[in-house]
Amino acid sequence: MKENRSDTICHAIISMNIKEQYGRKVNLFNINITLPISFCIDNVSIVLYRQKLTFHAFRTKNQVCREVPLGSTEKYLNYYLGGGRSNVYVNKFSLGLSRLTPPAGVQNVLTINELDNRWSNFRKILPTINPDSFPLKMFTSELSDKIDLDHSIVYSSRKLVLSMNKTSTDALLLRLARLPNKDILLDCTFWKHDEIAYIIKYWIENQKTIGTKYSFLFPLYICVPTLYKLWQEFNNTSSQEVDDRSFSSFTIPINSRSKIHVHGVDQPTRLVVEVVPTTESI
Repeated sequence: MKENRSDTICHAIISMNIKEQYGRKVNLFNINITLPISFCIDNVSIVLYRQKLTFHAFRTKNQVCREVPLGSTEKYLNYYLGGGRSNVYVNKFSLGLSRLTPPAGVQNVLTINELDNRWSNFRKILPTINPDSFPLKMFTSELSDKIDLDHSIVYSSRKLVLSMNKTSTDALLLRLARLPNKDILLDCTFWKHDEIAYIIKYWIENQKTIGTKYSFLFPLYICVPTLYKLWQEFNNTSSQEVDDRSFSSFTIPINSRSKIHVHGVDQPTRLVVEVVPTTESI
């Protein structure tokens, strides 16, 4: 069974004596710049930028900074992803704008519950993770053409959290609708009802599996009109059930065995689209 433990990283850095090798320069709009590299182990964030290495414990004032030679520090990753230890228990391991590749000698060291992979290539970090960590309790990522989510650790994750705060494409929506995960939370503030309608139509045409649930995080002022627009669209076709209480929920039949239940939920405010048995009342 996996443990939940946070190592006291801020104190460990004081006595460290490691030869650093690191640096990630990019060409952005024809300008050569150095971007920060960051990752997080439980409640401690580690940010590598230019000549400064910063460790910060969340929700506290505990912070340690260390000056390092410009363009060098990869071995810090080696230290925090094992450093000779056979196993390190971490509840949540997060990668920010990171393209760090773990040293070849660090294999199967991290036993984790959650992997946060925003804007990073999680495949590079997989050799570091103990196979006993899978299936993950949660996998978090950006929904983007640049991140390939076609992987067993994504599909097997008990909960999948995806963020997408920009205009969607049909290709991205199709990838999303096809995901086999049963429980997906989507942070998509700038989406309109069209994107959700696309997913619903795909589920109807392909008879999505009972138990699938997508939750779309929206502010209340967006959630209510979006729910109403969806009701208007599908009420004109195949919707058969409507909750008269301000259209708080409705269902759309898929076949004789299943239907799609669309409804709003508070705390946090979200629009839920899920496939339920036809026998389930709303």
